[in-house]
Amino acid sequence: MIIIIDTNKQKEEMSIAYLNAICAFEGISLTRNPHDSDGIDCTLSKEFLLDKNMKFLAKIDVQLKSTSEQHKEFEMHFTYPLKKKNYDDLRREATVKSFLFLFILPKKKNEWLHQTIDELIIKECMFHLDLMDFPSSENTSRVTIEIPKNNIVSPKNLNGILYERVKEAHYGI
Repeated sequence: MIIIIDTNKQKEEMSIAYLNAICAFEGISLTRNPHDSDGIDCTLSKEFLLDKNMKFLAKIDVQLKSTSEQHKEFEMHFTYPLKKKNYDDLRREATVKSFLFLFILPKKKNEWLHQTIDELIIKECMFHLDLMDFPSSENTSRVTIEIPKNNIVSPKNLNGILYERVKEAHYGI
């Protein structure tokens, strides 16, 4: 029996694999949301040890998107057409802050992943964006957003995003 998986589903799973690898490396818990009705695909959490041995659990919600389509690239950012519903979901007030994580894959599927006995390479890169303070939009189907190229989802940057939650919630910074 041959089962054919939709290419978009494969892109989604590749984005989860990419993010899961970064989270595992940095000791961050990734919990997938089985119901995407509220625009949240997963929650990331990590416990930080603060002064006086106090523990603080930081969390963020993530809306994952993935694309292998050509995106308009500029020197400091690139653009991505985000569905209006996702744009509005990511802007709403919530107790847990939400982020867009966009995984960009090569256009050719055979370039997405490369494996040898020494390494496993997943191409290309994931970027994050906090849309909380973005303005409302009159667009009805899609909103084109600009994602800075330095907003790479790396182990160091992801840990930093979570620690920012600690600073905001615990220290009021």
